[in-house]
Amino acid sequence: MTRLSLGPEMLAEAGYRNLTRNQVEECIKDLYDTLEVRVGRSLSRKATALQLAQFEKIIDREGDDGPEGAIWLRKNLPDYREVVVEELGLILDRLKAAAAAHHIKRDMTPGGR
Repeated sequence: MTRLSLGPEMLAEAGYRNLTRNQVEECIKDLYDTLEVRVGRSLSRKATALQLAQFEKIIDREGDDGPEGAIWLRKNLPDYREVVVEELGLILDRLKAAAAAHHIKRDMTPGGR
C-alpha cells in the first residue's frame, strides 16, 4: 500500500522543532505505527467478518506494502483514505496539544525551561 509521507515538517507544524535526526525518525515510526492501529481499528468496525478474513489473508501473503491490499481497500472499503486523513488529523491534534501544554508548563517554570 502507498505510504503517507510523514516528515520533519509535519512534526515542526505540530510544535516539535529542534529534534535530532534520531528523534525525528523515532517519532515518524511511532506516528506510522499509531496511525496503522487507529485506521485498522476504525476500518474493522466497518468491515464484515468475511472482509476482515480476506484482507488478513492478503496482508499475510504480501505484507503491509503490497499492491493487492490497496486494491482490496479501494474496492471493499472505498472511504479508507478519508479514514486515514481523519485519524492522522486526530493524532496531530493530540501532538499539538501536548506540545502547547509542554511550552506553557516550560514558560511558567523559573528560567523558562
